[in-house]
Amino acid sequence: MGTSRLPSRWPTCVLLCFTQACGAPHPSVEESATPEESSRAEQVLERRASAPAPNRPLPTPADDPNSSSGSIGPSVTETRPLPSLASSSSGGTSSATSAAEGLSPMDTAPVSSSGGSAPSPEDDGPLLFTWVILPDTQLYAQDFPQILTAQTLWIREHAAELGISLVLHEGDVTNHNVQEEWARASDALAILDGVVPYVLTAGNHDLGLDGLAADRTTQLETFFPVSRFLSTTDEAGNPFLGGVFEAGSIQNSYHLLSTGGMDWLVVALEFGPRDSVLRWAGELCQQHPQRQVILLTHSYLDENDRRVDAAVPYSPHFYGLHNTTGEAANDGEQMWRKLVRNHANIRFVFNGHHLGDGAGRLISRGIHGNVVVQLMANYQWRVFGGEGYLRILTFLDGTPRVRVRTYSPWRGSYLTEAQNDFVIDLEAGEFLEP
Repeated sequence: MGTSRLPSRWPTCVLLCFTQACGAPHPSVEESATPEESSRAEQVLERRASAPAPNRPLPTPADDPNSSSGSIGPSVTETRPLPSLASSSSGGTSSATSAAEGLSPMDTAPVSSSGGSAPSPEDDGPLLFTWVILPDTQLYAQDFPQILTAQTLWIREHAAELGISLVLHEGDVTNHNVQEEWARASDALAILDGVVPYVLTAGNHDLGLDGLAADRTTQLETFFPVSRFLSTTDEAGNPFLGGVFEAGSIQNSYHLLSTGGMDWLVVALEFGPRDSVLRWAGELCQQHPQRQVILLTHSYLDENDRRVDAAVPYSPHFYGLHNTTGEAANDGEQMWRKLVRNHANIRFVFNGHHLGDGAGRLISRGIHGNVVVQLMANYQWRVFGGEGYLRILTFLDGTPRVRVRTYSPWRGSYLTEAQNDFVIDLEAGEFLEP
């Protein structure tokens, strides 16, 4: 997590998360706990016991004593029911139905005074296809699962209209790497099963005891086993999952996507990927030279538009896994030098994790002259763990341009600052105003 450009007033849940991340690294779970560590574990349990119950009715922004009108966008002036699965034209699954039924304590969701809906496919010209990016959902899984469910319901219901062919989760699926949080995230993402292919990888909060990333142990494989992705296909009906780095683990995986007449290789990389993982990813790029490559990882670019190095707060070097797993973790700059810049077909890198104003962007050219677009998004510092904001990337037909918008299905509103609403010219290698 970054420390610069932080909001002056923080929601309590984010302060807890930030304080936790700053704690001393824990030993491996196989080691015996010291008295100090046992005391800390007891404090964690006490904190969870006193935490608000999940799936409670959500307060309005005016109810939050830590919020200010300037930090959360337009005030809430109306409500609307969350979309129901019954109204979806995409059909349903038992898991999705279960997730929707879990919303009963909150039968309405706030919408900004400006309203909001899916962006019209004609807003920027004829669209070719759309991708959706889910930034860190850790506080939704901990306290506000309704918001994550609102996001995936919205994706499901607008998949056909917007031509959504891919959803990418940038990691920190959970906050504490515990069963109850993984279960909530699994239920929400199940709404997309059989509708839109999605890829996820682990963030630091998904790793180690209490999500402190002292090692790479995780419950990701329990709730998102490789078998869950075996039946997924792209819009052409081709198998989506290509393979994994380690048997039984989706942390490092690759996927084959054909959409809008274009062929893509999607490679998900663990938090602070090891050298062996970077070599594996490089081999995949070489084995699929005809495919453009998307890299998905948790930490790479920060909110200051710079690739993360050891001097950046909360780089992978900050966490215990950097020293306890046999292979050191690589930061963003190391990933650029060892992997990204060396392959002509790498086109995008997406990550979350870092804080500040919640967004970073950078365009660089690899050694072959190829344009590489690097984007960071993470809105967890906003009230309610992020207010449901996600990224929508619309690829436009007949032009090398991509429109990037930041939208909250829960609020029904957009973020319109320059770093959250812009156009990418893939040919010129430039960010443009909409």
